[in-house]
Amino acid sequence: MIDIHELENELTYGTFASQQTVIDDFKIEQALKMIVNELSVVRSDALNATTQTQMIQSELEILKVEHKEALDI
Repeated sequence: MIDIHELENELTYGTFASQQTVIDDFKIEQALKMIVNELSVVRSDALNATTQTQMIQSELEILKVEHKEALDI
């Protein structure tokens, strides 16, 4: 049977605890890398959306001018 106090000491001070810390640090590092990658995708999508919005606004301005010219004829 496992002694609870030994297990607690091992988890707190022993090699298991240090190995767990390394695993936790690795998981945190991997999660942060995933977040950075996702933010990069979101940034790229936002830049694309901004570019598309600017193109639409330019096209709208052209259509307004063409419409005004058509009304003037």
